[in-house]
Amino acid sequence: MKVWKGVCIFIAQVLLFATTSVSAQNNSLPAVYRQISALADQYKKEKGVKMMICHDGFKLQTVKVMLRKEFGKEFVDNIKAFAIIFYGETESSVAEKIVAEIGEITTPLQKINIDSQLRPGAKGSGYVRLSEDGQILTDLLIVTELPSPKLIYFGGNFKPDKVQYKR
Repeated sequence: MKVWKGVCIFIAQVLLFATTSVSAQNNSLPAVYRQISALADQYKKEKGVKMMICHDGFKLQTVKVMLRKEFGKEFVDNIKAFAIIFYGETESSVAEKIVAEIGEITTPLQKINIDSQLRPGAKGSGYVRLSEDGQILTDLLIVTELPSPKLIYFGGNFKPDKVQYKR
């Protein structure tokens, strides 16, 4: 639960940061989610790769329940897809392939600097996609290298200026 709270805080900070540093882009949520789902399917049987991917049903409702306290009902109700893939405990050759595929997924997204939101000693990158009019955040992808390599994805229709972390 402690790790989950840290992930929640981190995501809230990135969403708030993204509102001031991104421009509108023309792609929709389903493309990024499908790419992440394909990545997960490809590596789900690899030893040391752990994941949770969801876009409806019980899993997504569970994620929403877990996030509601941290982000509030308005944010949580707009989550349409979620993914988290941990790949730090797999063979280095598998991890390298995953990193390369993540690079392909993030290429059309806008990179944002998330260094100020990371804990000391952590290393990672954030990527976002906004709706064409720039008013709705449709994709948020966080890729960390240290302390643990992982990909965290949120898809939905978020008004970034409305996202607030609640203590």
